[in-house]
Amino acid sequence: MQFVSTEAKWGPNRSFATEITSRTVAASISTRGVPAASRADANSNRTAMGTSYRWLCDSRRVTPTNLLNVVANGVARILMVRHGQSEWNAIGKWQGQEDPPLTELGVDQAMRAGQVLGSFDLIASSDLQRAAITATVIGELIGIGPVHVDDRLRETFVGPWQGLTRHQIEAQWPGWIKDGRRPPEAETETEVAVRAHAALIDLAAQIGSGEIFVVSHGGTIRALKRHLGGSDERFGNLEGSWFTVQGSEISHGESAYLLDHTGADETL
Repeated sequence: MQFVSTEAKWGPNRSFATEITSRTVAASISTRGVPAASRADANSNRTAMGTSYRWLCDSRRVTPTNLLNVVANGVARILMVRHGQSEWNAIGKWQGQEDPPLTELGVDQAMRAGQVLGSFDLIASSDLQRAAITATVIGELIGIGPVHVDDRLRETFVGPWQGLTRHQIEAQWPGWIKDGRRPPEAETETEVAVRAHAALIDLAAQIGSGEIFVVSHGGTIRALKRHLGGSDERFGNLEGSWFTVQGSEISHGESAYLLDHTGADETL
């Protein structure tokens, strides 16, 4: 698939850029929230080293030995997270593949996430604007771009449920959400996982070895992780999971929360 830069579609959006950092080895992201002490430590490290390091925590930093192992084995690590809050997130509408924009809070979430991330070798997103703009904001803050856009990273298509609230869905399809049922027009979880799997394989091939940051959607990340044998978890905004790609094989890793972990809403 041909990847497209968000700069062509969305414009450079320079107003979001508050600091463009030099590229460094990215720190691993823990499943815990980011304590203030860790951020203070990050500032101390950045000043001492004279380089723009940003750490999420100081317990799992990449060492030169670990980095050499990654390069030698052709392994790509991918952090895949959900976009910032959209206008339909805010009012509880199921989005699916509809394309509502980010709220002001959603943009702020992206900016806060960018302030705690290390650098990556590639940044990518789905083509839906809530993901692509989230990625653009973060990319400018961590000094990487343009964003590679791939429609295979889109949210699950849910047919007639798109644009409806949970209450409206319950009124027309009583009990379906609770039972895990979806309209016949909707994508299956397997279909979503297969396309997302293929997208990550192609992204990894762009760099061979290294780390990639991907902004996608809660249902897509959940489907892929379940498909790979991981836990069934609903992801809130700027939450997601690590994945490791080696050749045509993908394995799931730990969950990651770039903001305070408050849980996910029940809409796609």
